[in-house]
Amino acid sequence: MQQQQMRPMMLYMIPSFMLWILVFPAVFGQTVALSPIHIPYIMCSEENVKIDTVIDEGGEPKGACNVSGEVFLWGWFLITSLGTSGIIAKITKTSLPSMT
Repeated sequence: MQQQQMRPMMLYMIPSFMLWILVFPAVFGQTVALSPIHIPYIMCSEENVKIDTVIDEGGEPKGACNVSGEVFLWGWFLITSLGTSGIIAKITKTSLPSMT
């Protein structure tokens, strides 16, 4: 039964991940929010800012990080999906039953 549920989910997830990785950063930019709390790997650090603000030959900055604490698009998606998935599952009554 679990395998049957996994097939449609994979058909949905692969194109969805491709959108989040390839299309959305090009449309919306790499960073989408500022956070006062530093979470490694999903936010711009001081080192990222130093590397990314170097001007290349075309007169443009090399990377997406301009300010320390900017949240990458995929990091924002991760934070918001983890924060809201439980609430949405309760509202739609699609949460997994407890084992108690």
